Amino acid sequence: MQQGLATVENDLTSAAVYEKNIKRIEDIISEIIGEKLEFLVVRNPIRVFIKKNGTELTVNALPDGIMSLLSWISDMLLRLCQTPWYDNSIPLLDRKIILLLDEIDVHLHPKWQRRVVPVIQRLFKNAQIFLTTHSPFVIGSADNVWVHHLVKEGDYVVAKPAVESSDADSYSTIADELFGIKNDFGVLIEDKMNEWQELKTKLKSYKPTSFETIDVEDRNKCIELITFFKNQKSIEIDNIMGREVSQLSRFLNIDLLSHVTLQ
Repeated sequence: MQQGLATVENDLTSAAVYEKNIKRIEDIISEIIGEKLEFLVVRNPIRVFIKKNGTELTVNALPDGIMSLLSWISDMLLRLCQTPWYDNSIPLLDRKIILLLDEIDVHLHPKWQRRVVPVIQRLFKNAQIFLTTHSPFVIGSADNVWVHHLVKEGDYVVAKPAVESSDADSYSTIADELFGIKNDFGVLIEDKMNEWQELKTKLKSYKPTSFETIDVEDRNKCIELITFFKNQKSIEIDNIMGREVSQLSRFLNIDLLSHVTLQ
């Protein structure tokens, strides 16, 4: 709209600036989502369409993630446009501003979460950016930034000492250190692995001399858990639990797997 008004008023310099900013936003969002995106304006009546990979869509037909990006970026640009700057020669996106972004990962596909922070840093290259997130993908994508881990202690929220983030940190490390997620699998698998650890500790404590001398309840639990893990047909789980069963078998001098296989 601003570009059109500037053109009508023959303010070609301002029109060129607006056009440059629109193109910049198109490129940035396209980079985040990995698809070509363009804005189209139709007159009589005035309507805005989005051209996504060659297909024209109404704004309401866009995925929530793209809508979220367009919403806050458009809102930010509107605020920047309405601000009475002392020097109007500086492009809006190049100004020194403080940018606050809450829950930046909301509605974004994990692939987009990995790209959004680096892209925003390039979009607002002179901005000081503060953002909140619950996504290890967002944190893992941010290089040379400070991460403030907020934790609830009693009735208060406490900020742990800030640490410098690096995109060399793995997502599993971030999930463990910042979010307390110590397992790479789903909740059911995690629960079963915890049950296995409890069973292993118990068996080691009284060390049965044969499979038959294992307490009946523990024997059934052993059969249940090993059968469960084998039925997952997962190479990763087979490798992890295969080592676990082999180590416990050696400790007890009982071939647990052979007994379970015979059931």
